This record gives sequence, C-alpha cells and structure tokens, in this order.
Amino acid sequence: MKAIETQYNNQLFRSRLEAKWAAMFDLLGWEWFYEPFDLDGYIPDFILGFNPPLLVEVKPELDIRGLEKHILKIERSGWDKEILIVGAVIFESYDDPVLGLLGELFVEDTRDFGSGILFKCNKCKSYSIRHETMSWKCRKSGCYDGDGHLEQVDLETIEKLWKQAYKNTRWLPKNMERQL
Repeated sequence: MKAIETQYNNQLFRSRLEAKWAAMFDLLGWEWFYEPFDLDGYIPDFILGFNPPLLVEVKPELDIRGLEKHILKIERSGWDKEILIVGAVIFESYDDPVLGLLGELFVEDTRDFGSGILFKCNKCKSYSIRHETMSWKCRKSGCYDGDGHLEQVDLETIEKLWKQAYKNTRWLPKNMERQL
C-alpha cells in the first residue's frame, strides 16, 4: 500500500500514519521532532524530546509481533539509545495500553525489547512509557521505581486520544473544513 502524504501542524509527513502519531504525541504532551537526522542509511521517523531522547519508528503493522522485523535495521543504523517502534493501532496487554515495542537499555548498553506500556506519573501528571518487565521511570520528571508515582492508564482513555489523533489528521475537502 502506498503511503499518503499528510499535512499536520505545519509539517508535511510522508504518511498519514506518521501524521497520526505526531498528533498522538501532541495529545500526550510529548515534544517530537520529525525526521531529525540521517543515521547510517536510515532516517528515524521521530525523536521524542525526553531525557535521554527516544527514537520512534512508525510501521503500518496491526500486530505487535509484526514490529519485531524492523528491529535489526534500526540497530544497524548506529543508534545507541532507546527505541520505540509503533504500529497502526494501540495494542493491549493485560488491560494496559501498549504503544509498541520499547527497546530499553540495560546491562552493558544492550537493549531488551518488550511492550512499551503507557502510564501517567503521579508526581508531574505527565504521560510516559515504560518497559513491560524492567524498571519504570517517568521520561519527563525523572521519577523512578522507588518513588511510587506510577498511575495506570485505562485503555478507554488512550483509545479516545487515538481517535482524536485520527480526527486531527484526516483529510477533508476544503468546503467541509469550513463547516467543522
């Protein structure tokens, strides 16, 4: 399927799905940069302005396992920080909203890939993302495991945001845009 270029927030995206993710990042309150640089033969779709930055790759996959086939290309690019690979839907794991596969750094700078679960930090009230099996940290405020500031986000809330991201990026004829 051919990607459809889409304009969102004064940025032209190579695909509607990328634009939808940009809209979702805005709704989550996350700073994003589109195609920020060229790695070794690879241009990441996004970098999220967390500390450390989080590379995001967008793929039109409907199953979280389908995202796994994209790991090797990113790892070969020379990127040595954390990675999030997202698909065309919000996934679910035990009633937790899963944005995609999160490659989080751990022992000796190796990555462990697992479900990237969305949560809310009770301290700063920001959305963040954590690995399914590793320690969690708020990527905005720096809170971590021992602080006890983790709030589960219900799937229904995130599905509403995902639908809003779609509405924010869908194409409408000029005459319909004025009516809305």
